[in-house]
Amino acid sequence: MEKRVEILREYDLLDTLPEREFDDIVELASVFFGMPISLISLLDSHRQWFKAKVGLGATETPIEQAFCYHAIQAPDEVFVVPDSLADDRFKTNPLATGEPHVRFYAGAPLVTDEGYALGTLCVIDKQPRQFTPEQGRILQILAAKVTERFEARRNRMRSQLALAAANNKTAKALNRLLVAEKVAGVGHWYVDYKKDEIYWSPEMYRIFDIPQDTPMDLPRWRDMIHADDLGMLVAARESMRPGYAAVSFDIRIRTAKGTEKWLRYTLESNDTQQLVGTALDITDRKEAELRKEQYIHTLEEMLFALSHKVRRPAANILGIAEVLQRDKTSEAEMRSLAPMMKTAAGELDGYLREMNDFIYQHRNEIHGGK
Repeated sequence: MEKRVEILREYDLLDTLPEREFDDIVELASVFFGMPISLISLLDSHRQWFKAKVGLGATETPIEQAFCYHAIQAPDEVFVVPDSLADDRFKTNPLATGEPHVRFYAGAPLVTDEGYALGTLCVIDKQPRQFTPEQGRILQILAAKVTERFEARRNRMRSQLALAAANNKTAKALNRLLVAEKVAGVGHWYVDYKKDEIYWSPEMYRIFDIPQDTPMDLPRWRDMIHADDLGMLVAARESMRPGYAAVSFDIRIRTAKGTEKWLRYTLESNDTQQLVGTALDITDRKEAELRKEQYIHTLEEMLFALSHKVRRPAANILGIAEVLQRDKTSEAEMRSLAPMMKTAAGELDGYLREMNDFIYQHRNEIHGGK
């Protein structure tokens, strides 16, 4: 396909409905030059199609018959045929020998910024006549006005395509962000206190167990924060200043389903009346930390209790050991001490088993919450 036709299609003009701005120009040309027919003609690879017309019923003709095809071969000139029946190129042309009986033709090419002629603005008479250089210049000026409107149309289309591409790119990036949020369990939000506007990402709604079509406002959001942690959030919000480092802290919330969750809030301010932030669901992590703290506390208590329990059998064993170290300990005495030694050792073994059972019982709770 020739480059000229490729560029013509960029304007999206072919087979479009009539438009007043082009109709006015052909009407002006017809009246000004006193000719019954005036056309804005566009040529693709096989036809000439009329974007605007005065004095002609047809909407297109084969390109082989088009006077305009000859005109676009010299984009910088006005193509004039004073008498078609006296011109070897057109004397057998059906458009000259039959309707609409084209005897006189003058066409100014419609030239793009790249220098390609897409068609012409032409005026036609059914009888021979002459066309002065001044008239040719006026026709070129009118043709330039048509081309200016073509270029404005293409620029609008390019802007729309660029905007659509940018929107599509943004939509894809946003979709990737939302997927990443869902995978990471992180929601993001934005508050404009001056406009009383709130934006929640879909992950925020999931974290709070709220349907995404539910309107959200500051009072409802505040009511879902644990009463004991609300002061921390208020203090952080009041301490934020534009350009300062972000602040992070952990708070509890009560979801719409009544469950309690731990969230790590991160706040940042880019304006005195605006606040942006993220919320990370750390419930599992926080519960594991609490279980670990409880385990350590219980273990400490148990060890303290065992230390007191162990003292008695340990003291008995030490006492027996002292007796056995005497030089005059009889065999009968040694045999009498054996049951006492066995009892003390049994008590120590029992306490050690009790401690091992506790550690084994709570090991899974510390590592997996099970």
